[in-house]
Amino acid sequence: FLTRPGNDSANPPNFMRAFTLGFLVAGVLALVSTFAMKSDMLHGDAGSAALTSQVVAQKPEDTLKTLSAVLAVPDVSNNGADASNVDLAGALNRADELLSAGPDADDNASGVVAALIAADIFTQYEWGCTLRFGLWTGEEQGLLGSHAYAQRAYNNGEAIAGVLNLDMIAWNTPNSSRNIDLHARATMPATLQLAQLFADVINAYNLDLVPEIVPNGSGASDHASFWNYGYTAIMGIEDFGDFNPNYHTTQDLLANVDLDYFTDFVRASVGTFAHMSGCLITGDTGTLTGTVLDDDSGLPLNGATVTMTDAGGSSVAAMTNPAGQYTQTLASGSYTVTASLDGYLPATATGVMVQPNTTTTQDFSLAPLYLVAGTVTGIDGGAPLLAQITLTPGDDTTWTDPGDGSYALMLPGGTYTMTVTAAGYHPAGRVITVDQPQTQDFSLWPEQWHIALPIIKQ
Repeated sequence: FLTRPGNDSANPPNFMRAFTLGFLVAGVLALVSTFAMKSDMLHGDAGSAALTSQVVAQKPEDTLKTLSAVLAVPDVSNNGADASNVDLAGALNRADELLSAGPDADDNASGVVAALIAADIFTQYEWGCTLRFGLWTGEEQGLLGSHAYAQRAYNNGEAIAGVLNLDMIAWNTPNSSRNIDLHARATMPATLQLAQLFADVINAYNLDLVPEIVPNGSGASDHASFWNYGYTAIMGIEDFGDFNPNYHTTQDLLANVDLDYFTDFVRASVGTFAHMSGCLITGDTGTLTGTVLDDDSGLPLNGATVTMTDAGGSSVAAMTNPAGQYTQTLASGSYTVTASLDGYLPATATGVMVQPNTTTTQDFSLAPLYLVAGTVTGIDGGAPLLAQITLTPGDDTTWTDPGDGSYALMLPGGTYTMTVTAAGYHPAGRVITVDQPQTQDFSLWPEQWHIALPIIKQ
């Protein structure tokens, strides 16, 4: 069945999972056909035609230039929302100034409509990860919107599994080969794998399209912003060799695009998106919910990550909201659940059972960590030392920076014995109580120094 490139005998694909997912994706593709074409949706159905005409009217070429459907893996932040929900990020945003009077049905209302169709369908299923649908402005002014998004995601440490960028997907010269181009980046092998998956979906579902993978693809659309930050991304676009002659003109009209070609392009995109996620939940599901609190104050912790790992090692995560609450839809089964937040000691619960059609509660209290920092120097001149610092209980060990003798530790509250050792120096130690941030400096005596105590005669 459908497999990702790179599978071999040593790492066989999970055919049972692929088989199950494949049938569900076939159903999804059928829904695309139903949603996109029922009552001739794009050909004249009143409500659907109104949607299409609204999208065309509101999205001139340089306002909502390019759709990118962004799949984020579990540890991405979603402001405490259920990670299985579809988040329409920026849908139907508009630029303040419209730079073209052209209707722009192909460039790029086609991508916008594809996003809305995909969002409508994916919300009918349960997902163990976050799906995001983004529409960015300023593409032709230098990828402005997508660059800002990708940069923010990178700076926030978000792990994006894949980006599918749809830019002009509705033009095909009548009675010509129905070619599409899939732009990847040869220096990023994962992009070639994603492009191959797109081609495999077309073949597996017998879609009337001819895919061509472009290994050194164009960087002139929003997928390139994600390349620049190391994220896997491809662009799906109509054949460059059959370029739309109505591009950037007032003739880029709904009447001049190929709606059958467009529909198959959307089907392929939805199928690829579903397959590349690997997180479509099948079978019985339940809900895991709970609250994460500060162990000292009892106050709720906003922005804590709650990671749920099943027996097979697959993980999904949710983020707590300002009330410290999280909620996640999961396949029924046993999970190891860990709550974590910067500045706190993580807490883990094992054997958490999620039952079908049942809500399970798992709360956490996280112990705050306190900063213990200082320097280690030699008493013979105050030179910084490369020193080992050991704390008991716990046997935690760290080393100073030899350049300035500094160290820093994050410790939970308690009483510790600190022992400091450095080559050529006598060790030193002291007992500390950690209940707030503090500084602990040490000055060590050289081993060749001997302390002579005076002899007192009676």
